[in-house]
Amino acid sequence: MLTMFLEAAEDRDIFRQLCEDILIFSAEADSPSAATRKLFERLGRWQSLLGFVRGKALSDEEVRGLIGELWVLTQLLEPIMGLARAVDTWVAADHHPQDFALAGGLLEVKTRLAGARHEITISSLEQLDAGQLPLHLLVLELSPVGTDEPHFSLNEMVESLLSRARVVAHELEQQASAALLAWGYVASPRYDALRYAVVGKSVFAVEGDFPRLARSAIDHRIGAAKYMLNLDSLGEYARDLEAILPSC
Repeated sequence: MLTMFLEAAEDRDIFRQLCEDILIFSAEADSPSAATRKLFERLGRWQSLLGFVRGKALSDEEVRGLIGELWVLTQLLEPIMGLARAVDTWVAADHHPQDFALAGGLLEVKTRLAGARHEITISSLEQLDAGQLPLHLLVLELSPVGTDEPHFSLNEMVESLLSRARVVAHELEQQASAALLAWGYVASPRYDALRYAVVGKSVFAVEGDFPRLARSAIDHRIGAAKYMLNLDSLGEYARDLEAILPSC
C-alpha cells in the first residue's frame, strides 16, 4: 500500500491531478507487480516535472508566450479539428523546436506587446528550420489595456482548457495537464494580474529566402544562436491566416 499526503493546501489541484494520473496509469497493468512498477514509474515522471518547475515562476514574457500558444490551440485549432486533435498537435511542451505539428506543416507562435518595436526573438537555430516541411510563423499582438476585446489571464485560459478537456475524456484532461506541467506552468496568483487581449495577428510563410539563421545552413561549430527578426521587412512572406488554417 502506498499513501500520499497533501501538505500545502495551495497545491490541492495539482495533487488531485497527480493522484488521478497514477491511478489511471497503473490500472492499465495486467498484474499487481506490473501495477506497482507502473505506479512508481509515473511518480518518478511527476517528480522530475515538478522538480523542473517548482521555484521557477514564469516570467512575464513566458506568460505571454504560453497565452499565445493556448489561444492558438483553443481559438484557432479547436474549432476546426476538435479539442482532442488540437491538443495532440501541441508539441511545444515536448521540447519540439516549433509549437504545433499540423497535417499541413509546422506552426511557430510568437507574441509581442502592442506598441512595442516590430520585432520578435527567435530563440534557437532550429526554431525556423523545418527541413522539407512547410512552416508558418504566426505573430500575435497582445494588449494589456485599452481595448474592447476580451481580456484573459493565463490561469483563466488553463482552467477553461482543462474543464473542457474533462468533459471530452479524463485522459484528455491528464494529457493537457501533463503538457502544461512540462511547459513549466504551475498555477500562481501572480498570473491573475497579467491580463491580455489579442488585438492583432500576422502570419508569414517561412520559405525561400526568408531571413533566418537555420541549423541546416550554419557551420556545425556554432552551438547555438538567438536573434531578433524585424517584422517590417517580411511583407513579401505575409499570408492570409484563414487561408492556411484549412490545411491543418
